[in-house]
Amino acid sequence: MRFPSIKRGVRGVCDVFDVLKVFYFIRFEAINSITYNLFSQEENCLLKKKVGIGLYDLKSFSFIFESKLIQLIQLVIMKIYYNPKLKILARQLRNNSTKSEIKLWTFLRRDQMYGYDFHRQKPIDEYIVDFFCNRLKLAIECDGYSHEVLEVYEKDELKTKRLNELGIEVLRFSDYQIMNDIDNVLRAIEDYIIQFENRHSI
Repeated sequence: MRFPSIKRGVRGVCDVFDVLKVFYFIRFEAINSITYNLFSQEENCLLKKKVGIGLYDLKSFSFIFESKLIQLIQLVIMKIYYNPKLKILARQLRNNSTKSEIKLWTFLRRDQMYGYDFHRQKPIDEYIVDFFCNRLKLAIECDGYSHEVLEVYEKDELKTKRLNELGIEVLRFSDYQIMNDIDNVLRAIEDYIIQFENRHSI
């Protein structure tokens, strides 16, 4: 794939982002977090000023070095890393879902939730999340009674912290909530989606 030449300087225009905007759902937050380590402090300040405007117009961005632009594109469109060894365990978990997971899945499957695609038992980094939507960067966890044990709770906290570092939000629901109060569970997920869409509206 050939990238268009880029005018060197902060006022140049990068048309390739028009394509990425459509096909890869680039968000300001993703660009801002990626550029933190990719660009110098001075360049980063210029980009953050652009981001602070809050306009969803990627043509306003330009980058001083074309090689850095290519690096940025590769980082934005790459898949989320996961440990390949977790694939077998994830398959086993899908085949042995809990009652609460099965019940919640009936409302998430086949793009029922506002048209967003969710996956079950998705490996991410060194963890497996019960449900995950890549576009929303949202993980949903169904917590059984064992999660009330202090040791398990602390592991959940570390898992959530790591997912947050990867830019993924986590919603947790207990088995009791899912089995006995599914309406409010779905309402919480819907509220997240609405807030997400409001933050990323064009």
